[in-house]
Amino acid sequence: MEQLATLEKNQPSWYSNFTKQSRASSSVERRTENPCVPSSILGPGTMLTVVFIIILVLLFTFSYAGLRGAPWVPTKNNDMARFLRLANIQPGEKMYDLGCGDGRMVCAAGSAGAQAKGFEVSVFPFLIAKLRRLLQKNKKNISIAFRDFWFINLRDADVVYVFLMPKIYERLEEKFKKELRPGARVITYVWPLEAWQPQEISEEKGFPKMYSYIVPQH
Repeated sequence: MEQLATLEKNQPSWYSNFTKQSRASSSVERRTENPCVPSSILGPGTMLTVVFIIILVLLFTFSYAGLRGAPWVPTKNNDMARFLRLANIQPGEKMYDLGCGDGRMVCAAGSAGAQAKGFEVSVFPFLIAKLRRLLQKNKKNISIAFRDFWFINLRDADVVYVFLMPKIYERLEEKFKKELRPGARVITYVWPLEAWQPQEISEEKGFPKMYSYIVPQH
């Protein structure tokens, strides 16, 4: 090392200046080659990949929801009052919305005093439902879960609301018979439970029918 230092001292001034500039340039390059956030993360190709993945997730969960129960089709706002009348919710009762979509029915039930739970597996309406819940005055009564309702036990439900495709009704009726206690109320939107006798049918011109059921003694 001493010999190298002596050798550098004996070099002409232009060589010393060149050596200092080279060392400074190398230091700058080392700093720019290892930034805290690599520039490639913010590149247009990466952003397109992220957008593609998000769209793919949205489409997949939307399709999955359609297969498991129904694709997301919002219930009309005017039908919330009909639902509340048919459900006859009492303060503290437990209400389950199977495939709650954007959460408007589960929030309405929570506003009526129920301990309301909604279950959804499609990402986009689930996020809307979570936001809708945050805007409710009594959001402590409302919960929105990203879960498949087929894996939820309904044994403690007082009221169950469904807006699902009739293709799954046979399986759904079996779930109701197995898990719901006698006296629980079931409200279906648009399509009836074929094997059950409705207690009441709500009909309004220009709006889908609603069907109200009471679970009989087993």
